[in-house]
Amino acid sequence: MVEGHANYASIIMFIIGFALIIGELFIPGGIVGVIGAALVIISLLFAGESVVYMAYSILIAMFIAVIGMVIMMKFLGKNLHFFSKLVLRDATTTDEGYVSNENRYELIGKVGETLTPLRPSGTIQVDKERLDVVSEGSYINSNKKVEIIRVEGSRIVVREIIKGDED
Repeated sequence: MVEGHANYASIIMFIIGFALIIGELFIPGGIVGVIGAALVIISLLFAGESVVYMAYSILIAMFIAVIGMVIMMKFLGKNLHFFSKLVLRDATTTDEGYVSNENRYELIGKVGETLTPLRPSGTIQVDKERLDVVSEGSYINSNKKVEIIRVEGSRIVVREIIKGDED
């Protein structure tokens, strides 16, 4: 502005872009921040005497900033407590008692009735309990007797009981 290259349009574009970047902290999604960053870069491109010269200047500044961030994280990352607050260090492992789902091996061999068609997934009822299950791969109509043959984590696999196969 002092040199006479920037105009009010580039200053307004910069302010709007900066406001959108700040707004990204409160609006999830990322598109607002991308638009804000694009507006800031475009306003900086048009603020100089030559767009090409400003583009080179911005690329060099971004390259130096990335190298600076890598050096900071590599050599100072463990000593800066600010970065330790940004990175989650805790782990939830099965050795410490954390499980993502409950294995229901007690269901193997139980017989239930399909409440919905299994194509190959659907719902059955076993002892007054509704379960989401999958068939072995074949289509099973509703109101059919099925047997639970396998439990793999939260996945319960059933097979239709055909008359004559019953014990």
